[in-house]
Amino acid sequence: MTAPLPGKITHIAVKAGDIVAVGDTIHVAEAMEMEDDELKAGAPGTAAGARVGPGQTGNAGVLLAIN
Repeated sequence: MTAPLPGKITHIAVKAGDIVAVGDTIHVAEAMEMEDDELKAGAPGTAAGARVGPGQTGNAGVLLAIN
């Protein structure tokens, strides 16, 4: 999954090995001064890992998580 907007990650909602369904929240970010910008799963799968963690910034188009 890639970041749709640049923003600071505030919460990771899944951990490696979690099963995710379409629409499940993967992480929450603060983008453009808006809190709770949730990145949701676009396809079902198993979470393999996050490339960023809470407090880190993800730029638009950067790989944030592997599903």
